[in-house]
Amino acid sequence: MSDESEAILYQTDYGVIRRKDIEMALRSAGVSRGDVIMVHSDAGAFGKLGNVFDRKRFLQEILEAFLGVITEAGTLIAPTYTYSFCRKEVFDVKKSASNTGLFSEFIRQRPGSLRSEDPIFSHAGFGPAAHELLDGVGNDCFGANSFFDRFYGLNGKLINFGKFFDITFIHYIEQKFGVDYRYMKRFSGQIFGADGAIHSREVDYYVRALPEDGMDVQYDMPRLGNELERRGLLRRSSLGASFILGSQARDCFDVGVEMLRGDMYAFLRNRPKSI
Repeated sequence: MSDESEAILYQTDYGVIRRKDIEMALRSAGVSRGDVIMVHSDAGAFGKLGNVFDRKRFLQEILEAFLGVITEAGTLIAPTYTYSFCRKEVFDVKKSASNTGLFSEFIRQRPGSLRSEDPIFSHAGFGPAAHELLDGVGNDCFGANSFFDRFYGLNGKLINFGKFFDITFIHYIEQKFGVDYRYMKRFSGQIFGADGAIHSREVDYYVRALPEDGMDVQYDMPRLGNELERRGLLRRSSLGASFILGSQARDCFDVGVEMLRGDMYAFLRNRPKSI
């Protein structure tokens, strides 16, 4: 195949999807040159595999679609969560694999990618704002000086690529508001840093109450996305069998806080049941 941009990435009931189709859908979802984006992805959601059978090339084609839109002026970040300290595991910044999908792991392994030293909610990526977002994050996963706090400060764009509205940033909103179905818990362990040195660390994580804590907490994540879309603050772009969603961090925060003020359990399916 002489032109890789013409590679068929997906076969769908709606036609084939190539890199240029992803680029068009990203633009329709509000992504543009120079954007700072965080991508929650499900790369298998859009259809059946096309004629690109090599996994690395397939993921590279998707990455090239993003780069074709944000260009070298933009910054792309992916969640590379490991929950290492929650699992009493050592967190190795260079080697601990992402538990948040193929695309995020591909970004983590990309030459030149940076990764934050958060042993629970690490992020990886590249671009002009990467150092500002990822270097020296604080010890509170969703608090001051966390990745999420910095991302909010830059008013980055949250992109759901093939996923329904499901954003970890929602927990930053909850912690800022102070919902009663989550609470602060401290975890400790060891980190192998990017420099190869090992050091001990304690981090605070605003965890969800579990049945053993006396509450049954079940999320309905799309509620915030639906409200954003109703207000014209979330853009949806159809692509094959799925879609791409785009929203601004500060819009998510402002609307989310407003919803919580009206009902602290606005992000949940029901009022948490006491057990």
